[in-house]
Amino acid sequence: LDICITTTARNDTEGRALLESLNFPLRAR
Repeated sequence: LDICITTTARNDTEGRALLESLNFPLRAR
């Protein structure tokens, strides 16, 4: 299963913050 998400985030930090606010299960860095 592949999921592609396109955002207007300007960098990785903003992108991660968006996904975390949506409760996406992200791996720790």
